Amino acid sequence: MSKSTLLSVSDRDAFHAQIQQLFETWIAAITAVLMKEGMEENVAKQQAEKAVILVQGSLILSQGLNDVQVFKRIIGELVK
Repeated sequence: MSKSTLLSVSDRDAFHAQIQQLFETWIAAITAVLMKEGMEENVAKQQAEKAVILVQGSLILSQGLNDVQVFKRIIGELVK
């Protein structure tokens, strides 16, 4: 008996690698900007990760609640 899956293991691995690269690149870019502003590297990376988490979380919550204001509020807070 075999279960039907949406993605094969190799497809899932390839997809994961692409997503991982996207997040690593995004975090590195934010980290670089924060370091240019004088933040220490380890603190800048932590803040970059936090920013990505907030953006991604707000996108999911906005979609789930059908309310774009959640996303807009988080983006507005990140800019400050």
